[in-house]
Amino acid sequence: MKNRYKKNIIFILLLFFLLIYFNFVFAQAELEIEYEDIPGAPTPTAKGGLPNYVKYVFNYMIIGAGLTALWYLLEAGVRYLTSAGDPEKMKNAKKQISAVFLGTI
Repeated sequence: MKNRYKKNIIFILLLFFLLIYFNFVFAQAELEIEYEDIPGAPTPTAKGGLPNYVKYVFNYMIIGAGLTALWYLLEAGVRYLTSAGDPEKMKNAKKQISAVFLGTI
């Protein structure tokens, strides 16, 4: 059991050091693509490197997740309003609303 534990620790440390190495190597790579502006993140440039690119993609994904959550929240709200007092439909709509909030978090 101890041997397996040592192997796992060595593997995790090796993976950690490889990730740090690749971060330094690829952080200096030039980007060759022009990107659209996203609020809250600088548009990646050739001088920005990998950290700005990761921040750009992260902000883009946050905007996409927010729009998706808004869409499903509106859908669940319409389902709740049009349930016409049917307890099963109201229950399903409430579940979807809580799932949207939980999924967004």
